[in-house]
Amino acid sequence: MRNPWRRRVWRGAGPGGQIVLLVICLIPGSAFAAGPLLEAHPGAPGFRLLPDSLETTPPPTWAGPCDEAVSGPHELGRSVAGIAGFALLPQGEFAGYVGTGFGAHLEGTRYLDASRRLGIRLDLGFATYGHQSSVMDLGLVEMDVSTDNDIFMLDVGPQFRLGHGGLQGYVRGIGGLSYFVTTSSVMDQGTSHFSKTHAADLIPSVGLGGGLLIRVRKGPRPLYLDLTLEVRRQGTTRYARKGDVVLRGGRAETTTVRSRTDMVLIGLGVVFDDQGRVSTARPPVDPAPASP
Repeated sequence: MRNPWRRRVWRGAGPGGQIVLLVICLIPGSAFAAGPLLEAHPGAPGFRLLPDSLETTPPPTWAGPCDEAVSGPHELGRSVAGIAGFALLPQGEFAGYVGTGFGAHLEGTRYLDASRRLGIRLDLGFATYGHQSSVMDLGLVEMDVSTDNDIFMLDVGPQFRLGHGGLQGYVRGIGGLSYFVTTSSVMDQGTSHFSKTHAADLIPSVGLGGGLLIRVRKGPRPLYLDLTLEVRRQGTTRYARKGDVVLRGGRAETTTVRSRTDMVLIGLGVVFDDQGRVSTARPPVDPAPASP
């Protein structure tokens, strides 16, 4: 049913007002506001009746990260980190010069595939195979001198994981560097005041390693005990042994030896496995609205 009030508005606007209202109706977007007010009277040629309401297409909706629309395939996290202590067992001619050493290492593994089979592992380790303490007489005072025989190890290589669940194994390749260094520090009440390097040598290192992982905590970030075994082959190295640094008359005399430094490492540690699920689904894309 037609609205008499709108008819009176149109007729009362006069010729000039009717032109203004017509221009408003022709501006894009303004017709939505002015359309309900305009209605051609029966005697006005060239005008068409405007509907009381216009149908519009609702804007597309986008699913947020918490909506059910994004639920889909997932994969496990790919990062593993750990720390371990180990015993260093010299092999071959190296065993004829030094005894058992002890150390620790940090490890990190990044798996390359969603099945978490193949990864790249990085290790940073430290071991001590000799330590001695002595007193240096400076005449008026005596100072404590601490001498350490250390090895720093940095290696990287592939790691292949075997099995799933609470009991897993792995094997890995080792390639990197070993740094043998012997230093003495002058100590006073437990504080080092002076340090000197007596011998140092950097050599390449290769080998094979493996381990057994025993799960001790479940959940998205399980915890494993790590039983490890590594066999390392290293080239000829110049190094000092325990007792090779001797203090005489306030000066240090150092004796070094050269030999291969092959070794076996047996360790026990913990591994933190990030198995938090990562969504691989993409938010759905709504099709563009059809043209009217």
